[in-house]
Amino acid sequence: MPTRSRINIPSPGFTLVELLVTLFVAAVLLGIAVPSFQHLVENNRVVSNTNAFQGVLQYARSEASRRQEVVSLCPLNGGWSEGAYVVLGASCDGWSGNDPDELRRVSLDERLNVEADFPGRLTFLVNGQVNGAQGMRTITISSGIQSIDMRRISLLGSGASRVERVED
Repeated sequence: MPTRSRINIPSPGFTLVELLVTLFVAAVLLGIAVPSFQHLVENNRVVSNTNAFQGVLQYARSEASRRQEVVSLCPLNGGWSEGAYVVLGASCDGWSGNDPDELRRVSLDERLNVEADFPGRLTFLVNGQVNGAQGMRTITISSGIQSIDMRRISLLGSGASRVERVED
């Protein structure tokens, strides 16, 4: 009787070793990518909040010129860290949420640090200049994480503002 020879036909699928090697490579790649992604997200948070704050500064200045009225930028709830709101007039008597003179409001991410070199409000005159500003005023926004660059908004007495990246 003739003997039958067995032919090894490879079965479809992966071996356990191939699966473990693939999982190891994926874990290494994720270990590299996740911290970079977190850095990107945190940096984007600082940039977007800085842009929002500069936008409300520019809005307050343009409304003062457009309306030919004094307009004030006031800290939200007494501090710049929470955000700011724009009102007609030179008074920031406290934000109630339904002020008829409120023109715009911007809230900032509470996880960010906001430091201004001036207390209280900014008042824009009808010519767009900042009332009583002899030099430059600055607002610095940072995340508190060492490797994330800060952003500084510089506001001149003329009312013009610019944003710059501040490296640690």
